[in-house]
Amino acid sequence: MNKKVAVSVIIPTYNSMKFIDRSIQSVLNQTYKDYEFIIVDDASKDGTTDFIEKKYPWVNLIKLKNNVGCADSRNYGIKIAKGKYIAFLDHDDEWLPEYLNLQINFLERNPDAVLSYCGLNLIKSEVHKITRLNFKPLIKEDTISSLLLLNFICTMSTTVIQKKILQRVGPLNNKFKIVNDLEIYLRIAQLGQIINLRKYLVNYYVHQTNLGSNSDILKKEHLKLIDDFLNEKKNKRYKKLRRQARFNIIQTRIQNEFSKNCPNRLVILKNSFDAFRIYPLNLIKILLNIIRMYTHRMLGQIGIILKKYFPKLYSIIKLLKREFNF
Repeated sequence: MNKKVAVSVIIPTYNSMKFIDRSIQSVLNQTYKDYEFIIVDDASKDGTTDFIEKKYPWVNLIKLKNNVGCADSRNYGIKIAKGKYIAFLDHDDEWLPEYLNLQINFLERNPDAVLSYCGLNLIKSEVHKITRLNFKPLIKEDTISSLLLLNFICTMSTTVIQKKILQRVGPLNNKFKIVNDLEIYLRIAQLGQIINLRKYLVNYYVHQTNLGSNSDILKKEHLKLIDDFLNEKKNKRYKKLRRQARFNIIQTRIQNEFSKNCPNRLVILKNSFDAFRIYPLNLIKILLNIIRMYTHRMLGQIGIILKKYFPKLYSIIKLLKREFNF
């Protein structure tokens, strides 16, 4: 007889020897204990499965023979899950100990909600920088329009979803390597309320192997997803958002390029031109955004100098920034 559990924790993994132990430990450290633990390995070649089997033999480890991608890895996990809720965790992220407890209680207090998401701590280890992110929908009471304009759910590692809702909307779309999360959020949002827990309960580590680090593929997939969604007859009422949505995606690509250690000016110029073609009247906004990003980058360089030569002053500024959130 299968034991019923409240939550099925699903980690899709691929060549994650560097990160997986940290992610698993963050699940084991949860104060909420009514969960089953499923890891779906997508045909890793670096010894990930050997490590898990040796150190965590009791984990329900699914070893796929062929590499199918993140979307289908999650789909395999959902298929065998027994929980009322599904909690996803990427193999390189970690939850804080109260994550499941606060998320499940939040959903139980909001029975009309189909998905809950929280904020995260964006960690850039190489520069010892932590940024807190927790976005709200741009348009209150219109989740779908908000998702089209900006994917305000930073990562699936911040989400807990009712399993019956995932069964109703169907599997994640494996056509999209990166934005399959946004694609399923758009389907989920048509069935109920998406709620935001105003807590920062996930650590998201930035590194070169992040799936979303390839900004060009991300941009291409995102534009394709928006067009596919808006071209469906049932979604025609959202077609007016196409231009703004495409503009926002390209602006995000520019911001991603600025966040790199050595931004490519040609990429910035090309995407700025693309943004201008979509919205000619937004030329001033495009230029102001570029100026703002250059200013932010310059301030970051000043911070590095302060940390090296004036550590006490740097510590005071960092404390004030954290205290007053500026």
